[in-house]
Amino acid sequence: MCRLVARRNDTPHLVALQPQPEVVSDGVQTAPPGFHVIYLPFADDVRQLSLPAPRRATDEQIEAARAIVTKLRFKYAPEKIENPQLQKHWINIEALALNRPDVEEFTDYTAPDVERIRKKAGPLIEKFQELVYPEGYDPLAKSKPRAPAAKRPKLDPDAVDVRALALEKKVHTTTMPVLKAFLQDAGVSVSGLKKADLVQAVYEQLEQKQ
Repeated sequence: MCRLVARRNDTPHLVALQPQPEVVSDGVQTAPPGFHVIYLPFADDVRQLSLPAPRRATDEQIEAARAIVTKLRFKYAPEKIENPQLQKHWINIEALALNRPDVEEFTDYTAPDVERIRKKAGPLIEKFQELVYPEGYDPLAKSKPRAPAAKRPKLDPDAVDVRALALEKKVHTTTMPVLKAFLQDAGVSVSGLKKADLVQAVYEQLEQKQ
């Protein structure tokens, strides 16, 4: 267990160091020795979320998806697929060197060939859509814009009793402006502090005054 400051003026973090031994295979180092840094959450960061149960795919849907993957499978050869960013870079350099007014077009082989995919697996894709999506569903249709959320009223920092919240261990339930105002009144610098740090600073400040 350690206290980590990754860079100058950074917020301290509690971390755990997990050692990793050196791994050598046939005289070649495949993993160096050292430590994995695992950031530990503050108590305020740990939450119990009630998530809806995931919807499982049926056997028929799984088989339909497997048929598409099998139909579109091909032998991968990296030398046959050129890096589009590098190709564009070299074509622009060539155009500048030869004073060409127009840049030569190139084929981006990393982009999916939709027409060819439709020819090879069009019926299978349509069957999969019928099994997975509801009738009349259009994946390309624009979603309706959400109604703007109602603005929460601003809290007056002077109207919040931070000491009472501290007694109930509920300082984390208030807002950052309230915490900053309380600490600034106590002469504590709040520059660059996150909410978890502000909460901890409030508890430490109140413990000092007891």
